[in-house]
Amino acid sequence: MEQSTLSAPLVRKFSALFARCDRNGDGVLSEEDFRAQAQHIQQIFGWADDDRRTKRLFADRGELFHRLVSGADKDRSGTVSLPEFLRYFERQIVVFRAAGAASPWLLSSCRDLIDLIDQDNSGSICAEEFAKLLSAQGSSADAATLFGKLDRNGDGRLTLDELLALSFEFMTSDDPQAPGNQFFCGDF
Repeated sequence: MEQSTLSAPLVRKFSALFARCDRNGDGVLSEEDFRAQAQHIQQIFGWADDDRRTKRLFADRGELFHRLVSGADKDRSGTVSLPEFLRYFERQIVVFRAAGAASPWLLSSCRDLIDLIDQDNSGSICAEEFAKLLSAQGSSADAATLFGKLDRNGDGRLTLDELLALSFEFMTSDDPQAPGNQFFCGDF
């Protein structure tokens, strides 16, 4: 196995993200894990099976899994192990840092997230919507305190620009206290 060049804080946060995604706890990420995650999000937000958000959520989770498998599944098992997951993100970090900006895919993902959970149609995420998202991610972090850290301009909303900054910070920061780390993992 290749030796990782990820810093200890990066390994810790990506390992926490992996654990949150590994819904059945079997040590690998499978398509079933991503479906289970979508079902949990659907339940937390109270969406019906025929709701457009439910359909989009399941489609997005499926696409995300297939994107991950195509880039990370080096042993062609149809699943992604933690070492494969870490190597995949190690490569992504190099690209993000070199570009100094979020990728078009990350921009699209942030837009999709807002569209998905923006229940008040504000074009942003409010504290209540964030609390549901955090719960859906399986985090026990205090949502109100965390939202205050993430809402950089203090307007009570997470805008697309703020989500992009938080996502980029999650992907690239070695600082364990960086607020972007907590957006995806809550506490880790």
